[in-house]
Amino acid sequence: MSIEEMSRIPVPWAPHTVTFGPDGTRLIGGGGTWYGAGGLVVANVPLGEVWRGSVAELMKMEAATAPTVSGVCVDSTGRLVAASTWTSRHHYGPTLLFRLEGTSLEHCATLVHQWLDPIGDPCPTGVVLFRQRIVVRCNTSTLADSFAVLEPPASVLAQTEPLPPHLTSGRVAIVKGTILTGGGGSLALGGWRADMGAYEAGKACAGLAALDWGSDPSVTRAIPVPSCRRVTAICPDPDGRGFTTGGLNGEVDRWTWDGSWVPHRLREPCTRSRPELPGLTWATYTATSIVGACHLGDSGHWLTVDAGGEVQLWGGQECRLAWQLPHPGTPRSIAAHPKEPWFAVAIKAGFMGEESAIVLAKVENSRHLK
Repeated sequence: MSIEEMSRIPVPWAPHTVTFGPDGTRLIGGGGTWYGAGGLVVANVPLGEVWRGSVAELMKMEAATAPTVSGVCVDSTGRLVAASTWTSRHHYGPTLLFRLEGTSLEHCATLVHQWLDPIGDPCPTGVVLFRQRIVVRCNTSTLADSFAVLEPPASVLAQTEPLPPHLTSGRVAIVKGTILTGGGGSLALGGWRADMGAYEAGKACAGLAALDWGSDPSVTRAIPVPSCRRVTAICPDPDGRGFTTGGLNGEVDRWTWDGSWVPHRLREPCTRSRPELPGLTWATYTATSIVGACHLGDSGHWLTVDAGGEVQLWGGQECRLAWQLPHPGTPRSIAAHPKEPWFAVAIKAGFMGEESAIVLAKVENSRHLK
């Protein structure tokens, strides 16, 4: 087996999120900068026509106030795109809905939710569609603000079920009726929270934040993750019975249900020298931090990608192959094609996203994956 790059799509901002449409003919990505100024890209797959648009243009607003796109999700009709956003310096941003026609987007709704934190505001960093609702996950210092469950307006309501969630890295897993995400936290945004007795800003809890579907977010609870400082990626299994998490120091755990969620450690914490990337400061992740995970179609294999640019191909509980991305930069998201042994990785290069790209790659000799 081997992995080869197929093509790359340059983007003018740091790409934080990528996914495929439900039939695999389109790839959708989004991003921006620390200060906002976000945008979206839609490309035909295999790479053909590419559409790029800024949030400012799509929203008909001033560029200086346009948010960064932190997560995208497409509904099962391929006609509705939901995007989570943050505004300048990782402050709260609304959830945006767009109609997708061909390779172009049209803004159709803006959704805003209230939060409970009396000191700060949540920073939305991911979105999924589930049971006619939009679930947004946030970096936040208050456990009750980890999730927002929003209802799309009737005027734009489509068949709001997503591309199978195991194929994309939405930073949220919904398994056995429970919404799950990492507890957040970023030393890059460090600030003392006297009410929590902690320095790691945006950290709602150690381990996982969990909320039963249909429950009030105020009853969000924490699930410990042994020997893992921070969960940085999560992905549900294709059968909906379990999920996988990745950690700040390269930990990988598979979770199964036995009256409660039980982790099984597949990879212990590890270290690797950080690549020197001009314009990038290593403040949020280590080189081995798992920043995305997804399953490779129906092959039974799955992928993880770390911030140092290494993609790991897993079969069952074993890592079968490791591939270093040829594009300089640090990955932020990964997604798999629904039908082919292809995947896309969003790669940030430079503080303001200069020379960033979304790379499309494929696993060769895919007949051996089944």
